Amino acid sequence: DFGNLTVSRGAGPAGVSNQTRGIWAGGRTPSNRNEIDYITMTSAGDAVDFGDLTLARQWPGGLSDSTRGLFFGGNQYPTYFNTIDYITMATTGNGTDFGDMSNTRQIVAGAGSKTRGLMAGGQTPSGGPNLDLIEQVEIQTKGNAQDFGDLSQSRRAPAGCSDCIRAVFVAGSTPSEQNTMDYVYFATKGNAIDFGDSNDTGFSAGT
Repeated sequence: DFGNLTVSRGAGPAGVSNQTRGIWAGGRTPSNRNEIDYITMTSAGDAVDFGDLTLARQWPGGLSDSTRGLFFGGNQYPTYFNTIDYITMATTGNGTDFGDMSNTRQIVAGAGSKTRGLMAGGQTPSGGPNLDLIEQVEIQTKGNAQDFGDLSQSRRAPAGCSDCIRAVFVAGSTPSEQNTMDYVYFATKGNAIDFGDSNDTGFSAGT
């Protein structure tokens, strides 16, 4: 056991991290939450209040470089958001407007490199279609997301991970649960390429 969040919550709080801190934001209790919590990863203990998102929401996505964390999308059902917030992870404080994704969606995967953040997949409002869209932002430069390419299949709630060179997007739902893994190179715009299959299918696998 490491400790507890400041508020019990489900419905997909998003997480970001650097080498020092782990940070969570959003979720539902069943009311939508705007809390941002943090821990210092070398010291077990309960999470501490960091600040608040600009909007309370469930199912946001998250990505980070070593200094900034970004939280994006999500919903206060039936209203979905395209909002992107950012925080500086070394300090505490409320989320600040970064820009917008091109459309409103929830349960979007995020992956970050030292410079670029990618947002992939997700579900459009009112149970609408799942997306194959991958969008990019330059993490240290505020602005709206730009088109990067497409996933190999449209799906909601994939997980994202990276080594700062490649981003891999894993599993999700089409709505049937998938074991697809596909990858892109951060430095090169383009469509995702088949990586292989995960051991498990999953909705929000590892998000």
